[in-house]
Amino acid sequence: MKTELQLPPAVVATDISVRYRQRGSARAAHAIDGVTFTIDRGETLAVLGESGSGKSTLARILAAEADLDAHDSPRITGGELRVLGTSVRRIGERRRERLRSRIGYVPQGAGSLLLPHLTAGESIAEPIFARDRKFNQSKAGMIVATLVDAVRLPMGTMNKYPYELSAGQRQRIAIARALVLEPDLLVLTTRHPVWMSLRVPQSSRSCTSCRVTSTSRPSSSRATCTRSRTSAVV
Repeated sequence: MKTELQLPPAVVATDISVRYRQRGSARAAHAIDGVTFTIDRGETLAVLGESGSGKSTLARILAAEADLDAHDSPRITGGELRVLGTSVRRIGERRRERLRSRIGYVPQGAGSLLLPHLTAGESIAEPIFARDRKFNQSKAGMIVATLVDAVRLPMGTMNKYPYELSAGQRQRIAIARALVLEPDLLVLTTRHPVWMSLRVPQSSRSCTSCRVTSTSRPSSSRATCTRSRTSAVV
């Protein structure tokens, strides 16, 4: 079996360009132009930029959300993108679903999508039982408790419903849910840098992540990046 260091990079983007179709127009809106970068296994790439700099679009294409039938789906129009060894451009539906099963994706506002009739703990555990209905309940509870602690929420949060939580708490629950199946890649988009206080559980420390947040600092329209190795506290 290959070790983490022997595996190819988790993400390799080469001269990527992305467009959006515009309603009622033959022209396409430019979102990303000629971007090249690599994210190694176990590495964290933080992308910081103003609104409109292409951060959320970058997150969507890394999460295999490009070239869908939806009108607002981003279109990869140039370059090459490989995520976890799979070419994302013109990917087929079966390969897309297999790739998605290895990615934890938290879009901006994901907390608002939590099912209202499930407690926070049930929402986090739901992907486990969707994959294996016979999964041990006690073990699932331990996994959920570990993740609630990882996103710095009190244990009592597990028994609360979404309407009893703040927007920030709901977003943290969404992050915990994205981590519950121990993805190979975490793609996180947020208006607030909640990921700065995210404690990665021991079982997920080899997870690669791309974390996107906004800044109000006046600058160019380009996003900036920083990177680090995934550790106990990132």
